[in-house]
This record gives sequence, structure tokens and C-alpha cells, in this order.
Amino acid sequence: MKTVFRLIILMIVIMSGTAIFSQDDNPDLQKSEELQNVEKILDTKLAELNKQLATYAVLKDKKITMSPNQTIVKNTDEYIEMKSYDFIAAEHASNEIIGSMEKSIKLYFNGTTLSKVESEVIEENYPNKTKTITNVVDPTPATDDNADIIIKSAVNSKEPYEITLGSMENTLTNPTRIKFKREFYWNHLMNFERMFRYTNKYYTLYGTSTDYQTVEALKKSLSY
Repeated sequence: MKTVFRLIILMIVIMSGTAIFSQDDNPDLQKSEELQNVEKILDTKLAELNKQLATYAVLKDKKITMSPNQTIVKNTDEYIEMKSYDFIAAEHASNEIIGSMEKSIKLYFNGTTLSKVESEVIEENYPNKTKTITNVVDPTPATDDNADIIIKSAVNSKEPYEITLGSMENTLTNPTRIKFKREFYWNHLMNFERMFRYTNKYYTLYGTSTDYQTVEALKKSLSY
């Protein structure tokens, strides 16, 4: 009886060891874990960018009249908005404008806490008469949980497509969620953080553009 019992224990140990070995040796499982690790790193980076964006609460009550080229900054009681725009030129004629591109970000604050980040990307093609509008809303930017980010996209007046980031596919064959974070959203926030940084620096150095222009006008008087 003891011999049979020992054999059963030995079989359990062997089977357990085989199962563990199979998991460790499974390339798909390893890739899946790598995918999760990459996403965690991206979530940490996005959280760091949101913390930096939160520091621009100092611009909330300021009259912003200077910002980087091709940008507009607007202050309201609810948010600070920055828009960046550009035009699409025809390939065969650089002077012919066939469309426009606009991207914007709104930073909502509760005191000095960043309470919501709302982004919008608009692309318009004049010859095709198409206008694509995509909205990305992060309702909890103070956390590193991005599953609740809402993405909504529409072409012209068609019914918009809407999905939460947590529902977006993220498999080994289609790592769409990681692509969104790594190839778009991280770069998007980083670009706007840089432009807000420059805007804050301009305000610190020059105050308002009126003051700056006055000084520049006075400097010109020295040439005659």
C-alpha cells in the first residue's frame, strides 16, 4: 500500500513539473507576459506626462497671448485649451492647399489637480469633402489606469464609432491597444506638454505680448 501511495505522489510531482515546464517553455505565454510588461511601462510613462501637464495649472488664470508657432491657447473657467493646426498641400503643387489638420487638448482642473484630459484630432480633405473627427477623453488622468479612456471617431455626419481603451484588442497578433498608447497617445501628450512648457516660459519671460511688442518697438527707435 505504501508503495502505491509513493507512486501516486511521484506521478503528481512529475505531472506538476511537466506543467510548470510547459508554461515556462511556452513562447506564446512568454510573449503575452512581455506584452503586459510593455503596457505597464507605457502606462507609467503616460502617468508621468499627465503629472507634468498638471503643473500647467499655473496658466489657468493668465491671459495667454504668446504660444508656439501655429498654436492657439484659450483659457476658460473649465479648462485650458491648446490647438495646433496645419494645412495639407497637394503633392503635385506645393502652393495648392487641399485640406487641413487640427489637433487640440483641453486640460480640466479641480484646483491644481488635473481632473480630465480631452483631446481632439480633425482632418479635412477639401476635394473629397470628408471630415474626420476623433475624440480621446481620459476621465482619470491622475491615475495610471487607462482602461477608462474613451475613444470616439466619426466621418462627416455618420454615426460615430466609440470604444473604451480597456475594450480595445490587445493580443499577440493584434496589439492594437499598445499601438494606440505607444504610437499615438504618448507622442500626442509629449508634444502638447512641450508646447505648454514653451508657452509657460514665454509668459514667464515676457508676461503679455503687449509688453514684449512695446519693448521691441522701443528698440527699433535706436536705429535712427
